[in-house]
Amino acid sequence: MSILTNLKNDTKAAHVRVEKVMVKELKAINSLEDYGKLLERLFLFYNPLESKVHQYIDQSILPDIERRKHTQWILKDLNALNYTVNTSTESKTQQITSTAYAVGVLYVMEGSTMGGQIISKMLKKQLGANTSTYYFDSYSDETMDMWLSFKNSIAQYETHLDKEEVFKGANETFSSLKEWLELTSILENISE
Repeated sequence: MSILTNLKNDTKAAHVRVEKVMVKELKAINSLEDYGKLLERLFLFYNPLESKVHQYIDQSILPDIERRKHTQWILKDLNALNYTVNTSTESKTQQITSTAYAVGVLYVMEGSTMGGQIISKMLKKQLGANTSTYYFDSYSDETMDMWLSFKNSIAQYETHLDKEEVFKGANETFSSLKEWLELTSILENISE
């Protein structure tokens, strides 16, 4: 059984927990301002994490790693909304200390593109067909191809990876995202 099959099973509970929080967040979006606030919180979580991942994973592991920069899409959406990000509150992301851990983190980021297609449609229905959803659309029509490419590249490299570190990276990313969304939601409500 491949490491990614095991990873999917090992992270299922953490994935479901963060998914519940995200669905609640998405259903609460009633305006473009609400959408901008969620995008900002996602940017503040993923931006430092994505930078760290790209320090460990290069083209020898994932030939198309340069295409896998999701925070640029968040910024594109925020720009379309004329929303300015307050970067003074970036999340204190987990420490990435190995390539295996970084693969686990990237598994979460890349896997989110699959659900992003559904979220994009949901947001366009809630906020209007012209709503900018580059982040959730991610690779658009290429999403499945990019996911399969990710899986194939990792499968070819998996003998070099510490399986437990990959699992730890993915589980901690799911958990950290859930905690970040819950914390920043509380802080947002206090400041209003």
